[in-house]
Amino acid sequence: HRYAYCAAVASTARAGPAQGLAKVDAAEDASGSQTWMPEPHQFLGEALFVPRCSGRGGGAEAEEDDGYVVGLLFDGRARRSELLVFDAQRVAEGPICRAALRGQLPHGLHGCWAPDLVPSQEAVDAAWRASPLQ
Repeated sequence: HRYAYCAAVASTARAGPAQGLAKVDAAEDASGSQTWMPEPHQFLGEALFVPRCSGRGGGAEAEEDDGYVVGLLFDGRARRSELLVFDAQRVAEGPICRAALRGQLPHGLHGCWAPDLVPSQEAVDAAWRASPLQ
């Protein structure tokens, strides 16, 4: 793989929690590397790459980074979480979508992208009714 998406820290001069998103280009010139950082009181968790359906190129020749990067952002000041979506080719431009969640999720929550695992709306509603976040 040419690209990796990972957590980024705000300062390389001192230790601190991961806050932002880095796109690392493993090519020799590393010309595709990018970084995005949120506000100082916000912390982006694990980044997951989601391939774009059919790709911009319209077939098997789609670029490796043709898709989206999703992650959960915890706002320590507001004590709220958001789902952020980035264009994987333009990480430095920031999220293209922000979806506020009803409560807060812990920073560092792990996940994975499973394209064939999509619950029904009834299952989502039942899980939400059982949730203590209501």
